[in-house]
Amino acid sequence: MFLGIVCSVELSADTNRAQYDIDKAQFEFALQQKSISLFNEFIQQRPDTVWMENALYYRDKLALDFAKSEGTEEALNNFLEDYPGSAWVDNALYHRDKLARPGKNNASFVNSHEAVPIDTNLESEGRNHQPAEQSLSTEQLRVQKALAIYEQINKEKRLASVNAEKIRRKEEKKKRDCIVMHDRLRSFDERKRWYNLDDQGNRVYLSDEEVNRSKLTYGAMVERKCGGA
Repeated sequence: MFLGIVCSVELSADTNRAQYDIDKAQFEFALQQKSISLFNEFIQQRPDTVWMENALYYRDKLALDFAKSEGTEEALNNFLEDYPGSAWVDNALYHRDKLARPGKNNASFVNSHEAVPIDTNLESEGRNHQPAEQSLSTEQLRVQKALAIYEQINKEKRLASVNAEKIRRKEEKKKRDCIVMHDRLRSFDERKRWYNLDDQGNRVYLSDEEVNRSKLTYGAMVERKCGGA
């Protein structure tokens, strides 16, 4: 049977009731859908909501439930890495250690390390409730810090992606240019007459010696830019 505790600090008089109801509906929808992504979206978009403590609590609980359902140490380790400040850390540690030491009785440990449940209903008859100011401030700082880190990671990923694309395009252009240059270098060995154009546009045919010098000069350039033929 679920036992809950009610978060305690009354909403200030100037709290926008409409926003409160919207937040409540979004929180309850994420809870009903059992969706971590919906919880994360809610947490990112509404860092000042009075539902923040509840959203973090049930988001983490849902993530832990998914990790436990996989039944692997890796899944639980991933949870511990993703949610290091979660109220469910001890519970995750218990289940991970239980997998590592099958058959050991850790019932007393898990009972003492269950996260304290939070009631999803912030409203009691005739009263509105809000998490304590100090606790809310701590959670807000935690979320803001996490979002800042998340944004920095995304920024670095986007920059790396842009740089990788530039490098890819540069390499593709070099590959195309080198194909043309190697083909031109091979053409020096074909039986054809080579010539330059003078200032009047007339052809001035090259001697075999001049062709060989041109081939050596051009070949050195191809070697420098593209490697061997």
